[in-house]
Amino acid sequence: MYCDEVDIIVIDGDMEAHAIRSCLENWSVKVNTFWVGQPNHIVELLSGQDERANHILFSGHGAETGFELAELATALEEKQLFKRRMTPENIKEHLTFRNNVVLSTACMTGTLPMSQAFFASGASYYIAPDGYPDGSAALYFTISFYYNLFYGKLSIEESYGKANRHDAETQLFKLYKDA
Repeated sequence: MYCDEVDIIVIDGDMEAHAIRSCLENWSVKVNTFWVGQPNHIVELLSGQDERANHILFSGHGAETGFELAELATALEEKQLFKRRMTPENIKEHLTFRNNVVLSTACMTGTLPMSQAFFASGASYYIAPDGYPDGSAALYFTISFYYNLFYGKLSIEESYGKANRHDAETQLFKLYKDA
């Protein structure tokens, strides 16, 4: 019997996704992992056509311009709805959430414009770093957050607080709640 469910969308960083998935499954959380090869795969997953888990995790890399995406062959890239990065504008235009709790491990995706884009698309909470945490710190934060949420049965805010206060690196993660 599962206690909850998480969809992991792996943009990049497969080792991180495997580690998180292993921990979640150990805590009786059902995990659906989606390996993204191109931007249109993200749109297909989050277009609102299919039912998604209440918790959605983006595992990957980011920068000031948004989520970093793989460089594709020119012929394939021409067919994409957005290219090489997923910006707040792309999220608002192409993605749909249904009151989901969204967590991102990608650097610099924890900005106010990014959170507003997720809320405009229907997310209820958005958690992500507004700086460049060490990869191990991002992994620790994510595992700690989910441990406290699913295994410890704490609220989203309490789980965030416990994971966030570990050190300066985990404090880069910001919690946004839709009004």
